[in-house]
Amino acid sequence: MKKAALALAIFAMLAGFARAKSNVDALLETAQELINKGDYEKALETFDKALCMDPPKKVVFDILLNMADLEFDRLERPEDALKHLLMAKNLYPERHKRMDEVYYRLGLVYEKLGRYVDAAKSFETVATKYRKSKYFNDALDGVERCFRKNFKEYVAVAGGEPITRLEFDERLENIPPFFRSRYESEEGKKELLDRMIDEILITKEAEARKLYLLADVRKELEQERSKVLQRQLFEKEIREKVKVPEKEIVKYYRENREKYKSPARVTFRRIVVKDRKTAEEVLKKARAGEPFDSLVAEYSVARDAKSGGLMQNLTKGSEPKALVETGFKLKEGQISDIIALDDTAFAIIKVVRKEPTHYKSLDEVRSQIEGNLKSKLEMQKWEEFRKALRKKYGVQYVEDLKKEAEEVLEKSGRKVEDKKTEGKEKKE
Repeated sequence: MKKAALALAIFAMLAGFARAKSNVDALLETAQELINKGDYEKALETFDKALCMDPPKKVVFDILLNMADLEFDRLERPEDALKHLLMAKNLYPERHKRMDEVYYRLGLVYEKLGRYVDAAKSFETVATKYRKSKYFNDALDGVERCFRKNFKEYVAVAGGEPITRLEFDERLENIPPFFRSRYESEEGKKELLDRMIDEILITKEAEARKLYLLADVRKELEQERSKVLQRQLFEKEIREKVKVPEKEIVKYYRENREKYKSPARVTFRRIVVKDRKTAEEVLKKARAGEPFDSLVAEYSVARDAKSGGLMQNLTKGSEPKALVETGFKLKEGQISDIIALDDTAFAIIKVVRKEPTHYKSLDEVRSQIEGNLKSKLEMQKWEEFRKALRKKYGVQYVEDLKKEAEEVLEKSGRKVEDKKTEGKEKKE
C-alpha cells in the first residue's frame, strides 16, 4: 500500500509538472502571437505570467531576453530593458555559452543610455571572451563606436550627447569628393557641425514627444526596420556563406570561352588636312623622321588634334572605315600613304599598336565569372531559403481556406450558399 501511495504521489507530481510546462508553453505561444500583432504591452504581461509559474532556468532566461528586446527595440524603453538583462545576467556564470547574448544586448542598451564606458566594457567582454559568438564582429564595432564617444576631444556637446573629433572627421570623409570641398573651409566645417547638432537635437525632441508611438510613424519605422532586417538576413545567411568553387569557375570558362574572344584591334594617330599638297608636305616630313605627334599639332584640322590625333582600340568595321582598313594593313610604327577621305580632306596615319584576335585568359576574366556565378548561386540559395521559411512558419492563402471550407461543407451534404441562407434565416 505504501508503494502504491508513493507511486501515485510521484505520478501526481509529474502530472503537475507536465501541466505547468503545458501552461507555460501556451503562454509563450500567446505572447508570440501578441508580438506578431504588435500588441507589445500585452505580450510583456503574458511573459510576466509565464515567469510567475516558475519555469525552468533556461525558459526564464529566454523570457527575460525576449522582454528586454521588446522594451529596447519596440517600446523604446532602454531603462526597463536593462532591468531584464541584469536579471538574465544573474542566472548563469559569466562563461556560460549563452551569456554573450546578454552582454551584447547590455552594450546596446548602455550605449543608448549614453553610458559609453559601461557599453564599451560589455562589448569588449563579447569580443574577448566569446570569440565564436555570432555577435563577435558587431561587438568589435560597438567597442569602436564607444571609444569614439569616450574620446576626450569633443567638438560639441548637444543635449548632453558629445560629438567627437573622430566622429566629425568620419562624417566629413563620407561626403562624396565632389561635394567635400564645400565643407573643408572653416565656414564649411561649422556648417557641417551645426547640421550634426541639429540632427541630434531634432531626434531627441521627436523622442521626447514620443512621436514613435504615432500610427503612421510606427508604420514607417516598421517598414524601414523590415527592409534593414531583410537585407541583413540576406547578407548573413546567403552572401557571406555562398562561395563559388574554383572548379566551377574553370568549368564555366572552358564551356563559354567564345564569350571571352577579343577581336583584333588597331590604335593609330592621324593627321587630317584640307588639300593634297599639304598632305604631301606632311607625309614627306613624317617619313623623314619628324615626330608624328608634332606634325599632328602643327597641321591636323581634326578635333582630336589636341590629343595627338590618337584613335584607340578600333575593331574591323569601325569608323572612319578608310583609316581603319588602312591601319589593319600596316605594321606597328608604319606610316601610311595619303588617304583621300573626300575632295576636301586627306589623311595620313601612323600605327601605334596592333592586337590580333585572341582569347582573354582565365585570370583576366576570373572576377567577372566568379561574380556572375555567385549572383546566380545567391539567388538560388535565397529562393531555397524562402521556401524553407514558408514550411517553417506556414502560409495559408485566403482562397485555399475558402476551398477547404467548401470541401468540408460539401462532404456534409451542404453548400456554402446553404450556410449563408441558414444564417439569414436565423437572423429573421
